[in-house]
Amino acid sequence: MSQAPQLAWLPQLEDWRAQLGALRSAAAPGIEQAIALANTRLDFIRTNGLDQIVRTRWPTLPEGLGTKPVKLAILGSSTLSH
Repeated sequence: MSQAPQLAWLPQLEDWRAQLGALRSAAAPGIEQAIALANTRLDFIRTNGLDQIVRTRWPTLPEGLGTKPVKLAILGSSTLSH
């Protein structure tokens, strides 16, 4: 079985799961914590876990978060959830 492609240039965070738990349980987490976790090497499971917490904590984008719309095309041969 082949392994899913990895984004090798992103850092691998060894205590990622612990930091995700801290983000989930923090009384007033900052969006910076979520961004820091998102800027690491993520697989499908980690992406979904972070997505659930971010959607719960920040249902709308925080003020001042610099985002720029991009066009993205996804081509797949099976179910795509993102």
